[in-house]
Amino acid sequence: MHPTDPTKQTAGERGEGANFCPRCLASVELGWRFCPKCGSYIYAENGQGAPLPISFSNLRAEHIGRLVSVEGFISGESPVKAAYTKYLVRCEECGVEGEINLREEPLALFEALALRGNEGRVRAKAIELFRLQNVGECKHRRVSASPVQPMALFYIINLREFLEKTEDSTARGCRAYLLDEVTKEKDVQITGYLAVNPLTANVELLGLKTEPLDGVFKDFSLAAKEVEELRSYFGGHGALEDFLRLAEKNNPRIAGRGEAKLAGMLAWVSPTWIIINDERRAGVLRVLFFGDPRTGKGRTGCYLHEKLGLGKHAIGETSSRTGLSYTIEPDQPMIIWGALVEADKTILVVEALHKFPPDDMATLREALVKLCVEVRRRVTAKAWARTRIIADANPRKEMAAYPFRCMALRDLECFKDAVDITRWDLLIPFCAGDVSEGEMVKAITEGKDDLQFLQLFRKLVLWAWSLRPEDITFTKEAINKARECFEEKKRNYASPDIPVIHEDTFFVLLKLAAAFAVLTFSTPDGKRLEVREEHVRLADEFMEKIIDMLELPEYIAWRGCGALTEEEYAAFSSEVKESDVLKSVMEILLSGPATSTELANQTGHNPSWIRNKIAQLKALGLVSRTSKGYVLTTKGVQAWRRFTQHTQQTQQNKQLGKGGGGAKNSVEEENEGGIPLSPAVCFVGSVGSGEAKPFGKPFVVLERITPIKWLPCPLCGGTGQEFHVKFVDGSETYICAECARRLKERWMGHGGAD
Repeated sequence: MHPTDPTKQTAGERGEGANFCPRCLASVELGWRFCPKCGSYIYAENGQGAPLPISFSNLRAEHIGRLVSVEGFISGESPVKAAYTKYLVRCEECGVEGEINLREEPLALFEALALRGNEGRVRAKAIELFRLQNVGECKHRRVSASPVQPMALFYIINLREFLEKTEDSTARGCRAYLLDEVTKEKDVQITGYLAVNPLTANVELLGLKTEPLDGVFKDFSLAAKEVEELRSYFGGHGALEDFLRLAEKNNPRIAGRGEAKLAGMLAWVSPTWIIINDERRAGVLRVLFFGDPRTGKGRTGCYLHEKLGLGKHAIGETSSRTGLSYTIEPDQPMIIWGALVEADKTILVVEALHKFPPDDMATLREALVKLCVEVRRRVTAKAWARTRIIADANPRKEMAAYPFRCMALRDLECFKDAVDITRWDLLIPFCAGDVSEGEMVKAITEGKDDLQFLQLFRKLVLWAWSLRPEDITFTKEAINKARECFEEKKRNYASPDIPVIHEDTFFVLLKLAAAFAVLTFSTPDGKRLEVREEHVRLADEFMEKIIDMLELPEYIAWRGCGALTEEEYAAFSSEVKESDVLKSVMEILLSGPATSTELANQTGHNPSWIRNKIAQLKALGLVSRTSKGYVLTTKGVQAWRRFTQHTQQTQQNKQLGKGGGGAKNSVEEENEGGIPLSPAVCFVGSVGSGEAKPFGKPFVVLERITPIKWLPCPLCGGTGQEFHVKFVDGSETYICAECARRLKERWMGHGGAD
């Protein structure tokens, strides 16, 4: 403390009060400035005045140069940059010199950052300030300016206001130079100065302080009257049928599709987070509509987005990783965040997800699991993506071409492998013919929007989005019921190649239960959500209904359990040998499902006789019945292939004079694994020591069979089985042509005929 000179005293020593740095607690003078100890930005309300809250939509000329506060979304960000903000200026004529700190003048600091590539103009600004601070006889015509360390670190960001808070449908924004940290939270409030870029004449922002916002709807609350309105409208629904009737109000111009409409509504009201056993987990739901084109998938998903004016919308046909996760501007290293990040804590509706490139699904898959988008390229950054999703996609073929509807999931272009199925909570099939033409025409011409439903449902959505994790409680009975339902579903419907039911289905049930709790407005005071056992029952019943729509039980039954036994094959072989018609039936079923009438028409036999024969095959577990007709189970396919291969082998042996048996010769040998070779062998796979084994044991790839394009290959998971593989232990399998080619290139052994 200086005892006499007040100009050398601090504001606190002068008795004028003091301001403190929030980071290091150092005492600083009143007025806005940077902390001299740690460099953090400080401003006092009684210095420059409180920041003026503005939005870009109501920007005025008088706002230029003022301290303002702006809320918005960081839609793009650069890597950290640096610029000189201090210069040592010396007059060569009079010898006066001084240090010019551009940080003491906000507009000068803005120009230093905006013109960082033009060092001459920044030096000129420092010289101009030097002349203003050293007015005297000398005009300081010959001066020099040298930059002084340390440099200022900053980010260039694109800031866009929230569309939900604008009066029109346009969200405006600007570029900002941010002297604070950029966090994973992209919804922020920035305090700084508005200025005009001298090069572009654009209004831009010098950002001095950043505060993350806890959601756009963090301040949303319901009045007592609104609580009673929502309880009266939504609280009376108890049975699943009640919710399906309520879902008819979700786009009344689409006939039927009650399950899809209800799934979409549940996605809208799903909470952002839930807490299970003191662990915070994602509560957002992801719903996928898949099936035939022109069946109302897109319109079902987009209706509430258009009517409520909430969330984001993207079209897969025009969006790749750029539109959904991020892109990097080619002219400068700046990340532009996509729709997943923009819709953080809200909802994203994606049309035509099948146009999203499969190779980019790895990025999307990571975002769906981690709830954030992480960039590790020439620019590195992270952004939250706690996003509810409603998407639609078309398979490669029409739905009627698949024996079971769930098999179309493995034929979606946007799914690279089976694990992609597990990233979606609800999968709803859309098939042409589900709704009659008369119902469709009636809905289009007579369907009317229910304005009361839309008004109250919007309030319910905002309330659900504003819930904090600690506001949501699960009863013990609800957790136990969810565990019981999960164990039953995993036992009955788990399938590795179509994992609709998987290890995380337990949490899917809890997320669905929380969404049903919101949809019933299960709250004692309008502030807290209670998830009870009846909500888990609703979630379980709804999931069971979707499983039936997917024809998953029939698919599980068709796949069969275990390998074909010798007794089963002997019984089948004796039946087929005695009947050429039964052989024809097997060949027809090999290409897809068929009814007894269709089988009778193609074979020329009585439908009653066909049903009697198929009953015998069903008793052996070789054929099962579905809504589309009879289909071969996995055992049935194995039995027929074994029978045809044995028949072909017998015919080849007769042609070679080996019908009566005898010792092995050069035509039929044994390889080192003990598997007999024959003219039908394509090649033998030998297993080298220390190498990865494709099957884990020696194998023989036998001849090409009649391709079955809709059966999954056990190696790659793709569709198509075309080559027969046999092992030393007598077991066998079938693989696609591409896998057979790769095996031959890498695992070709000795003794095999090409």
